[in-house]
Amino acid sequence: MSELAQQLIEENLTTKDPVLDLGNCGLDGTEDQLYRLLVDAQHLKTLVLSNEWDVYDLSKQGWNNHKSINKGKSNIFVQLPTYFPPALQILILAGDHQHPGGIQDITPLANLNSLEILHLYINQIENITPLRNLTSLKVLDIDDNKIQDISPLKNLQNLSELHLRANKVKNIAPLRDLQSLKMLHLGQNHLQDITLLGTLNNLETLYLGDNDIQDILPLKGLTNLTKLELDHNAIETLEALQSLGSLAKLSLYNNQIRDIAPLQALPNLAVLNVVGNPIRDITPLQNLTNLTALDASNIQIQDLGFLRNLKGLTKLELAGSSIEDISFLRDLNHLTTLRLSSNQLQNISPLIHLLKLTTLDLSYNQIQDITPLKHLKNLTELKADSNRIQDTSPLKNLKKLQFINLRNNQVQQVHLQNLIYLEELNLEANHLQTVYLEDLTNLLKLSLKSNRIQNSLFLQGLDALQELDLQDNQINDISFLANLRRLKLLHLGDNQIENIVPLKALTHLERLQLNDNKIVVIDTLQNLKKLHSLSFMSNQVSNIDALKGLKNLHTLFIVDNPIQDVSVLKNLTKLKILFVDYHKLAFPPIWFAQLKYAEERLYQFKKTLGDFVDLPELPEVRKIWQLLSSSDDANKQLALQLAKSQGWTEDEIAVYHHLVNP
Repeated sequence: MSELAQQLIEENLTTKDPVLDLGNCGLDGTEDQLYRLLVDAQHLKTLVLSNEWDVYDLSKQGWNNHKSINKGKSNIFVQLPTYFPPALQILILAGDHQHPGGIQDITPLANLNSLEILHLYINQIENITPLRNLTSLKVLDIDDNKIQDISPLKNLQNLSELHLRANKVKNIAPLRDLQSLKMLHLGQNHLQDITLLGTLNNLETLYLGDNDIQDILPLKGLTNLTKLELDHNAIETLEALQSLGSLAKLSLYNNQIRDIAPLQALPNLAVLNVVGNPIRDITPLQNLTNLTALDASNIQIQDLGFLRNLKGLTKLELAGSSIEDISFLRDLNHLTTLRLSSNQLQNISPLIHLLKLTTLDLSYNQIQDITPLKHLKNLTELKADSNRIQDTSPLKNLKKLQFINLRNNQVQQVHLQNLIYLEELNLEANHLQTVYLEDLTNLLKLSLKSNRIQNSLFLQGLDALQELDLQDNQINDISFLANLRRLKLLHLGDNQIENIVPLKALTHLERLQLNDNKIVVIDTLQNLKKLHSLSFMSNQVSNIDALKGLKNLHTLFIVDNPIQDVSVLKNLTKLKILFVDYHKLAFPPIWFAQLKYAEERLYQFKKTLGDFVDLPELPEVRKIWQLLSSSDDANKQLALQLAKSQGWTEDEIAVYHHLVNP
């Protein structure tokens, strides 16, 4: 039983606080003795059993994330508690994607007649019959379950908010009389027929994405709708939307829509997404002067001049649209976010007028000259990767920049010293030999992969760094890394490194990659107790005893090293992913063969140790293992005889003996 939970309950019974947070207490729902303490807690109105949960804000039409204030072990509920406070009004018992719940039976909820808000999303619920009499419910979130039959909901007339996303609902008839509904989420089900939604006249927010809907005619009477999401369906025509004059947010991503003329009838439309449709003409949007955000990416449009009329736009996305000329942007001086990736841009001079821009994406174009950017003093995020940029000096005075991606360009020199608020910088795959970054004291992430850098002197002063990628350079001296004591991720693969002693001080490292170097000795690694991912493939390491104490390792790549004795790995109980040259070992140890792989991420290593399970000699290997482990000398002699009869040499037997008894 959780001591933390018991302490919190006892304190609550004393203080009579109407709110009790038992998130992150290591609970699973089987602790009857614990929950029995609450059975007479009439004062308790809100009970939180989730580690974190999302609450939909109807006024803002978005989600707010909440986290438990407790710091203990995560809750993972396999069943509902048997006992609940009798006057409970709010119950938060949702799983999350990191800790999905396993609740199936919700019978214990049947008598909680005062419940007004109930969160049970991300569980394994199929039958919701126990909810049928909870007529006080106003908010019900049962997203991400296995629900097919929603008929128990038909009597919940007070429901104003219902979340049924990611279930198996096909029949929505039970919802037709829920006239109090203002928000309904039916995304990711198997819906085709939405006829009965036409009766829900008070709906303000409706999510129908990821279904099989073709006909949206039933929506034409929902004149109170202000937000409608229809992504990933098979919709072809939009005439039904012409009557929805209150619509402010509309998403039509990935349908079969060709004609968007009906949208002209929606004067209040402020946010629109039409990505992934075979639209031929988007000029009907020119009169939607209330638009503040438009995403029309991946639509091949010749003339975008009409966008000049949409002077209220603050966010515009036109990625993958074969755009060459952006002169139409000149008058859109309220833009704060602009995404133009994957086009055919060369001249970006019209951007000099967009002085309010904070986020700009120009990646995957043909840009050489970024001089116009020097005027954009409010930029905080710049993506210009995969272009032809050589000169970065136009960026040197953009002091609000926090994120820059210039990967895959032709940069030879970096002029970014003044960007003291920069937190993330990617200069991967350029032509850099030296860089000067010493003033970037707030830098947290730096990638200089695939350049021509020979030393790490430039890292002096970058003490805040948490992630550093220097792989595929010409570095042999890593002495300056010793001062980067906040590093959690470090990639040094494909360099000329022999001595890794400077890594000794980097005790916060969690992920380390040292592939393709000249490393022989790895004793330094024994100090890096927080490592959970380690790779030093293609080096000259023969002794891996230093790994013995790295108990947090779950991923290890040590292929292409002259390693013979892997016995130290036997006690690394958290290992899930392991690649080693098992075919070079004398034979496969049993624990090796039985390792469970989370997944094989690297394509060049297709064979797994699990292959050994099918080898005919494996039973004899197991028998030899058991005999050698015995304290009886006669059994050990029998093991030796059995091994020799299978053709094992004395050296092979000695190595295996060491595996069994390190």
